[in-house]
Amino acid sequence: MNSSSKQKTQSRRKTPIILRWLRLTLRVQALVSSRWAGRRVYRLWFASPKHPEPQREKRWRESAAFISVPHEYGPIATYKWGESDKTVLLLHGWSGRGPQMGAFVEPLLARGYQPVAFDAPGHGRTPGKHSSIFRMNDA
Repeated sequence: MNSSSKQKTQSRRKTPIILRWLRLTLRVQALVSSRWAGRRVYRLWFASPKHPEPQREKRWRESAAFISVPHEYGPIATYKWGESDKTVLLLHGWSGRGPQMGAFVEPLLARGYQPVAFDAPGHGRTPGKHSSIFRMNDA
């Protein structure tokens, strides 16, 4: 076995079978219809799966004032803690939720800030199953 085929064999072993299966199905779909394959890739890439809410996040969410902000992507779930002229916007990551930032709330309140967080489109309590950095920015 030459070094090139040995490297390919080692590479295949390291690549998870689900990823190899996905690559194969997308190649077959692209042969049938590149548009179909493109839509599939788009749905996979921009999917924002929702995860169960831990107890600590539930407490942080329940301690906030909830505000539903109308938006073209659907109502944006927004959370506000305290009252102040100095507002701090807390942003979550992909597949996250605003209340995940709850650990920052008490220290910010103690310093006189009003923490505000929101669930980006397709995340947390904001409707949708897909999002993008552009949708998050718009929200």
